[in-house]
Amino acid sequence: MSEAAPAAEAPVVKPAPAPAPKRVVAVRGDDRHKTERAATEGHRRDRPQGPGRAFGRDGEARGPRLSDAVFGAQRQALEKADKAMRMLSAQAHGEHLRQLMHSWQARDAEQLPSAKELGKGLESAKWQAWKTAVASPAKAVDATPWIRLDIAAGLPTPASDQAQRRAYQLQLLTQRHAATPEQTWPDEVAKVLASAHSEAGEKRLQDALKVLLARR
Repeated sequence: MSEAAPAAEAPVVKPAPAPAPKRVVAVRGDDRHKTERAATEGHRRDRPQGPGRAFGRDGEARGPRLSDAVFGAQRQALEKADKAMRMLSAQAHGEHLRQLMHSWQARDAEQLPSAKELGKGLESAKWQAWKTAVASPAKAVDATPWIRLDIAAGLPTPASDQAQRRAYQLQLLTQRHAATPEQTWPDEVAKVLASAHSEAGEKRLQDALKVLLARR
């Protein structure tokens, strides 16, 4: 008998090659140490809040919010108080202006209100010029200081002086570098106070000062 054929050899299976390691690419702000630490710590919202952190950064509990009705009432009270203060201030200022008019009429410098009472922006030197004018004997003054006061305060000029005002305004156009009435009105007041008092002049001066002293 012939010998049996040798058994076929089993095929050799080669192991699959190991995958190549992925290349780590650094990006801006990448910090391996911080990244690992953040991963172990977890998200900030997941961390327990310690004492003093229950109500935010400062740790203070917020009070209850005001309702619309309470807030509106509080606001109305503040507005009412502010309006009352403005009215008292206006009344006091009006009284000081009347005192100034009495001082002008009597030519008594002692009745003249202080510079602070008349207005915060009134310079002491200008106030002193007013006091000197009131204490001096009355003298004649032309319409120029009156017109300049009207222009400075933005008030209309009486019909008797309107023609002179138009002529003076044309003159001002040719004097561009000269001081404007808005700049020199305290000097114009001193000139007016140096003149004789009259009821019409008192009202005209008082109306101008209400505007001019409030601006300063």
